[in-house]
Amino acid sequence: MDEKLQPAQVRPDTLCALPTSPEHNTLFFTDEDGALCAWRGDDAPVRILDAAGPGLVAAIRYQLDDVDCTLLAQRADSGRIALAAYPTELESPDAWWTESGPSLPPDARIALTEDANGRVVAAAYVPGNPDRMHLTRRKEEAGLALEAWRQVI
Repeated sequence: MDEKLQPAQVRPDTLCALPTSPEHNTLFFTDEDGALCAWRGDDAPVRILDAAGPGLVAAIRYQLDDVDCTLLAQRADSGRIALAAYPTELESPDAWWTESGPSLPPDARIALTEDANGRVVAAAYVPGNPDRMHLTRRKEEAGLALEAWRQVI
């Protein structure tokens, strides 16, 4: 280990890994100071922005308006889902969270994927309560506008 690098102070239960290029996997985590960080192993972790909340981060690579982006989602302190996007592997302090959807309990889990039509889909569910699953997807327009969240069974 490079003696200049300090060990990351990772909050438990906040890790998420994502292949961000053929050469790299990026590990996302919230540190003990409340920053959401990205780390690819070559250098010290990079602070992206303040974490939206204390829990797990979901991440996906997504073509957003012809730009290869990393889309992040996390349950915010308000209970709503917070989303942020930035050009993949170009972490900068310009990213910001936008909250969306209903307020969910602290144990809610979030997932991101792409549907058969190439639109990003976000899901939020509460373990052990199948009546508490919500879905949304990107509208067919520029930007990251989402449809209204729908509760599904």
